Amino acid sequence: MRRWNLAALLLLVFVALATFGAFEAVAPPPAPRGLPQRPAVTQRIAKRLLFVVVDGLRWDIAIDPELMPAFSAALKQHTSAQILAGRVTMTTAAVLTYGTGQPGGLEEFLRNTSAQQTVADSWLAEAARQHLRVIAVGDPAWSQIYGPSLADNYPDPEGVAIDVDFNKQTFRDVRRALGQHPDAMIAHFVTPDHQGHAYGILSPRYRAHIQQFDQLLSAWLAELSADTTVIVTSDHGAADSGTHGTDVPVQRRSPLYAYGPGIVTGLHPTLPLAQAELPGFFAALLGLPGPRHARRLTLVDWLDLQSPDRAAIACEDVERAAAYATATLTEAQRTPITGAQLACKDTPSAESRILAAKQALTHLDQELERVQGLNSPLAQAAVVTTMILALLCALLFYGSSALVALPLALLLAASGLLLTLHTERLSGHGPNTLRAVLFVLGNTPLLLLLLRPARVVSWLGSHARWLWALAPGLIVATYTRNTQPQAYIFLAVLALVLLRVSQRRFQPETPEKATRFAPWTEWLFLTALLALLSRPGILEDEFWPNLLQQQPLLGTLAACGSLVWLLTAWRERSWRERPWRAALWLAIPLASLLLRRVAPPLLGRGALLACGVAAILAARREQPALARALGLASYAWISRDLEWLGLTPLLLLASWFGQKLAWLEQADQPASRSASQPPRSAPELGAGWLLLALTAGFCLTFLLRVALHTSIEFTSLDFGAGGFGDPHVPFAIVASCLVWKYLVTGWLLLDALVRPLTLSTRRRMLQGLLTTSAARGAMILAMLYVCGRSYWTAFRVLGDLPFGPLYALAAWLTWTVMYQGKPQAPVARRLPRPCWL
Repeated sequence: MRRWNLAALLLLVFVALATFGAFEAVAPPPAPRGLPQRPAVTQRIAKRLLFVVVDGLRWDIAIDPELMPAFSAALKQHTSAQILAGRVTMTTAAVLTYGTGQPGGLEEFLRNTSAQQTVADSWLAEAARQHLRVIAVGDPAWSQIYGPSLADNYPDPEGVAIDVDFNKQTFRDVRRALGQHPDAMIAHFVTPDHQGHAYGILSPRYRAHIQQFDQLLSAWLAELSADTTVIVTSDHGAADSGTHGTDVPVQRRSPLYAYGPGIVTGLHPTLPLAQAELPGFFAALLGLPGPRHARRLTLVDWLDLQSPDRAAIACEDVERAAAYATATLTEAQRTPITGAQLACKDTPSAESRILAAKQALTHLDQELERVQGLNSPLAQAAVVTTMILALLCALLFYGSSALVALPLALLLAASGLLLTLHTERLSGHGPNTLRAVLFVLGNTPLLLLLLRPARVVSWLGSHARWLWALAPGLIVATYTRNTQPQAYIFLAVLALVLLRVSQRRFQPETPEKATRFAPWTEWLFLTALLALLSRPGILEDEFWPNLLQQQPLLGTLAACGSLVWLLTAWRERSWRERPWRAALWLAIPLASLLLRRVAPPLLGRGALLACGVAAILAARREQPALARALGLASYAWISRDLEWLGLTPLLLLASWFGQKLAWLEQADQPASRSASQPPRSAPELGAGWLLLALTAGFCLTFLLRVALHTSIEFTSLDFGAGGFGDPHVPFAIVASCLVWKYLVTGWLLLDALVRPLTLSTRRRMLQGLLTTSAARGAMILAMLYVCGRSYWTAFRVLGDLPFGPLYALAAWLTWTVMYQGKPQAPVARRLPRPCWL
């Protein structure tokens, strides 16, 4: 009792810290308020500014005269350099930086699909305040982030496939936009990036596209008047596969060249520039003050001004940085900036003032990066604390055995972190090659289990004291996208093993033990379940055909399969003798499923809560069938039709696993004992089988999360849960309904898995699943902080983060509500009926 309640308290603290740590990581850095608006120190030197962004153009492609002869020639002819994107190499991160001087961080995993207006100051906002006309053409991220500052906007077409080439439309739009004679124009061409995503950078299709684009771009730039100041660059690079998002050189490095009025000629610096240096550069060309929230020095070396004027812009940047630092840094951290202020006042040399300003602004950027986001001391403390809480959960249930297995657990965790960190940073086809090798090596033990189940189970059992970290630790330590197929493969292999073992070892001795179906029918039943789970077990999204998505009622039919699963809570005699009760309890979830389509918000939320409370009360009163019916009914009120296509086979498979594990428990026990013989203690599942059962429980809950998402990505969450047609549903209600959805389905799944087992095995299973789920949460949070510089790692890991603690709470709820305080079942109890009726 005390252990389980203490575990619940630890989990609540765990959830709070994990939420805080994740928020610290993904929350955009705050833009200090109240910073003074400083005046421009130079006059406008560019009559018309044109900023061209070639999406996804990496450095080595741009300098290749065979692929881009005009672009590579322009890099040699005009002032040019390499430019580095931020660590999160995504389009919206670059758009944010080019406008404000703020680096894009992990919050871009939200913004890249649905960008929002920035609260940071930008040169576009200052241009609007000075009544200058700025027009954006191409990528809609510019209008999404800076919409009010734009005089006009020509976005790319929506809803087109990623491999569609619509360059002709974009070039037509940029010509139309230039006809309005704007003071500044942004032309962002996205098709090169799209072609890279679709076919790969090294593919003939991409090479042909980039050659054609080079000709189109060169022809358009040649049409411009001589009074146009042109700056051409990219937002990020790309890997050979066409992907980007990681902080590796090939994905960060892009070309940059500039020419026209206001630009010096003949400069080719060897050191790469930073994207954050351009916003102040644009502002200076237009005679505007630099953005108040910029974190780097203006690119003054490229301005066609006298040295004193360039130094004046640099020193103005120092004053802006001093105001920024006063609002965000301590006095000790501001010392280099204070020194630069003194240098700007006392140093006569313009070059020395520029150098001091550059060092001060670089220091500001480094200090802000050190205390924000992933590097925040508070966030790092949250990670360490969650690790300790996960260890405490293990010690709470396993004592010294947890310490024995701790070195292996830490080794697995470190291996998972290093592989996640470095695999996608390999060059060329290295990532796919390494993944293939790891897939073969990782599944070799499963192949051995399939071929020699007795030996593998015996070996696991004899080393269980320290191998409990190995299974399910190997899957717990994997990256989210790898965990999905690995969980499915493990469940399929274990199902085949259990089927083979049970058919060989357990021949029906009495009619009571006989299975309902012939062996071939059981094989067919299992094959059907695994086939239904194959899509959510392997695909990233779009699990179900368009026919099911267009006809949601077909998904409702899958919910009827869960009603069949409900019958497994009754013995045959019970529901045959009282069919009216079975019909009534089956009608409860079915009615909920149908009524949720028309119920008003008050009724729907009330019924959801009432069914949930009633399910808990029924479970406490040892009415498992009614508890299952009410639990399904509670879920039905907040379900989506397609979710049932994954939930139903998972519930049936969990029940099937539970039945087979119960057969294993009873393998060496007599079928009956005489009245004169003393009762024996109930059997427990062997240590080897227990480790495999724990792994199966973890895999089932992981696939449950994916199936309810209807995608591996968190963006497919049901953000309308609990709305019932209310367009103004509070976020707290949606969040609460989402938490309850995963808790109640996790409880139903775990109860289906452990109910056929004896009480002692249930306890060991649930405490193992609680510990494993807590370890998964700690692992995912560590993965976020160690590997989160990658957009894709952050995107998938953050979607997986809440579910470790949630399913740990589901394990605690299952034990506390349904089994805690119940008497141990006798050994000669009737063997559980098979779940396939």
